[in-house]
Amino acid sequence: MYYNILTTKDHPKYRAVKKTVKLLVEFVEAECIFFSESAVESKTGILTIVVSKKSPHYYDDVVFHLWKVIENYNTFSFCFFDRECIKREVGKGNLFFLFNCKETDLVYRNTGGKPVLDIKKLNVKRLLKRLLQIIKCGYQRPILLAGI
Repeated sequence: MYYNILTTKDHPKYRAVKKTVKLLVEFVEAECIFFSESAVESKTGILTIVVSKKSPHYYDDVVFHLWKVIENYNTFSFCFFDRECIKREVGKGNLFFLFNCKETDLVYRNTGGKPVLDIKKLNVKRLLKRLLQIIKCGYQRPILLAGI
């Protein structure tokens, strides 16, 4: 399978990211993978994997399929999603994807992949309205703000 590792060689964490992404792509049919810095000092960063519709494993099941990889590469935090889950979560006001799935954070994309989250098409008014509802409810549902 042909794929692109999109991290530049001068990136300080290039080797670790490249090695881990190559291994992930061997086991998971991913549309794209994003890398973002982690606020936790013991972690190299967060790898957000968008699992393809063609994958034999549903995005929730990938963790069970890859438990050895996740266990051996514990310096990364792994997040597995599919496109529908991302759309649903952004619609609910989850900001994780806005902060961790930007085009500048993209480290892998299979050939012909489309952007996962197009910021230009995002209805900002609706997102802000949803966030205000969550805040007024007293944070009953956790808001993921990783990367801030």
